[in-house]
Amino acid sequence: TTLLYTIKFESMSFLNSSGKRFLKLILPFLIGFIILSWNAFIGGILLLLIVAYITTIVYKVKKNSDKISMSAIPTLFFLDVWGFLGRLYQYNILSIPTVNNLLAKMMRSSQRPCPNVSSRVEQVNSDCSVIVYTPEEITHSGCLMYIHGGGWAFLSAHGFSNSISWMSYYLGMVVVSVEYRLSFQHPFPAGLTDCYSALRWVFDSASLLGVDSAKVFVSGDSAGGNLSAALCLVNRDRRGETGEPKIAGQIPLYPVLQCFDFTTGSLEYNNNLFPKTDQMGLMDSMYLTGSIDKIADKVGIPANLPAPPKFWDIAVKGKETASEHHLKEIRSLAPIPPGTEYSEMARYCYAFPLHAEDLSDLPPAYVLVAAGDSLRDEGEWYARYLQHFGVPAELREVKHLHGFMNAFEKNTMAREELLKIKNFIYSICQ
Repeated sequence: TTLLYTIKFESMSFLNSSGKRFLKLILPFLIGFIILSWNAFIGGILLLLIVAYITTIVYKVKKNSDKISMSAIPTLFFLDVWGFLGRLYQYNILSIPTVNNLLAKMMRSSQRPCPNVSSRVEQVNSDCSVIVYTPEEITHSGCLMYIHGGGWAFLSAHGFSNSISWMSYYLGMVVVSVEYRLSFQHPFPAGLTDCYSALRWVFDSASLLGVDSAKVFVSGDSAGGNLSAALCLVNRDRRGETGEPKIAGQIPLYPVLQCFDFTTGSLEYNNNLFPKTDQMGLMDSMYLTGSIDKIADKVGIPANLPAPPKFWDIAVKGKETASEHHLKEIRSLAPIPPGTEYSEMARYCYAFPLHAEDLSDLPPAYVLVAAGDSLRDEGEWYARYLQHFGVPAELREVKHLHGFMNAFEKNTMAREELLKIKNFIYSICQ
């Protein structure tokens, strides 16, 4: 109406005074009707799209009912949103910080922070900070260091904050969540270096945290599971030199651990779920080089490496390899030199722990995998490979999707699995 009264009706000489009064009266209703009709049309289209999307999700769950249940729908929705926002970044529509901010808001809105857990931010160094969660009732003197997932480039400890507060509450112990540098600005080994700095900080700050430095566990989901497994290798290789304690136990959750072959097992038959093979190639490329497509077409293709890693013959084929050429273990955290070929990058077992020559003397493991996850087999291979070297490793498979260990306040299945993790932690040490 305000818009209409800005029209200079007096200039409409072809109308008499009665016509002008009628126009002033009828035009607001006419334009209002047009706007409502247009909104109804757009609303109808959006409603149809929403119904079609929900139908697609339900169909996908039912089609994969042997691997996932209807309780996976919220997780599937979040993964679809993440995948959509990731595509917008890939097409230069959104920046990664914008995507991460949107995902963080979405994750925090899914549940409230636990009222029985306090949190504070501590600065480890200029590159890395941690969020310390302390429950009112502590039942374990140890500490869990948690590393968030997100393909090394997405999400944040801040986004996981509400979820980790509930994790601390149900575990009854201090949880330290690491805010590490992301690969889109700081490729390998920056994220792992930050996690190692955080681990050393936890050891050195044990009295401040009120925990026992000999009872520090590491865990993480997806890319965080990768970093937690790599951290165990770094801790093993360096503690003789630094005198730091041994990590008490490792709990990788549906981890990504190799870049040798993306065409076999669950990587093939779960490729219609999450993560998809092409997404893994992009994330691996970003992690190793800082570029989303620099080596994306080379990752996960066996022909691009001179020989299979040792784990392939032991954990996948079930026998020792006869080849003398193995991917060598790299014990330093030196950055990958510019111009390095992909076949050389894959030698960095700290980037992909399944590529290590030796997993002996690592902490006992509880490996959690999801049946409806393309990374399902990597967790199983890791457990087998650890067992080959005499490391106690328990494999737990759940009928769910990648990324389901979240929203512990409302997600019954995730909460039940968290209590099983608690039993594992308490069985290692009280």
